[in-house]
Amino acid sequence: MPDVPAALEQSIDLLLSTMTGTHLAIILVSLLSFSATAPSGDECSQLTRELTAEQLDEILGCWILIEGTVKNDFFGPVLDFIESMWMVLNRTADSHTLRLDQANSLAARQQPIPMKEQCLRIAMNVTLVSGKGLELYIPTAASYHRFMHTCSDCLLMHTYNKDNDFQMLYLFGRNTTVAASDLNTFRKQAECLQFPLPSKFQYDNRTDGLLSSSLNHSSSLSKLGTLLSSKELSLVFELEMNRYVWTQ
Repeated sequence: MPDVPAALEQSIDLLLSTMTGTHLAIILVSLLSFSATAPSGDECSQLTRELTAEQLDEILGCWILIEGTVKNDFFGPVLDFIESMWMVLNRTADSHTLRLDQANSLAARQQPIPMKEQCLRIAMNVTLVSGKGLELYIPTAASYHRFMHTCSDCLLMHTYNKDNDFQMLYLFGRNTTVAASDLNTFRKQAECLQFPLPSKFQYDNRTDGLLSSSLNHSSSLSKLGTLLSSKELSLVFELEMNRYVWTQ
């Protein structure tokens, strides 16, 4: 071993001589497992394929938030206070519009807006963006929401805003749990889209008291929580945006 001190060379030889085949095998398997964690470019191309406009029916119905991550701090703190969230997407008489009904169970907080633990509901029409891909636009938040291929009975939604660099990635399920392999796939998709891990939000049924009781009772949707008007929702977004500016 050129340029290696004699003492170090002797130490390396001793280490190798005391290693069994099992030790070496464990090290090799560990290295292979580590290298397999980062998806390749070809794998990312498959993992981030968008749904087409013809697949609209696949996103309709009731969805429960399982996991969510955010690319920057614009709305990141919001995920810190969400204990659970579900949404319902339905068609309307207008083929370019969907009806969104969403409920969020929020933990108590002091900043940026003092709030008690509560459930907030949002009901509004959202616009289907014309094009080949399946994408929604919410005027109140000036946000776009595109959908990608994911596991069966799952919904993968990528939220972004064209006026700033805030982005979120959500995994929803029809039920409160998804298979571990599907969670691993979601996390690979997050890596491909350069979202940080671990995710800021991971569903925990121990903190989901207000919403879980209503999931199987559609008649209770209109009675659940505090329904925000579009004006009130705009105020919430404005306050969050101001908080983001003040903390920079």
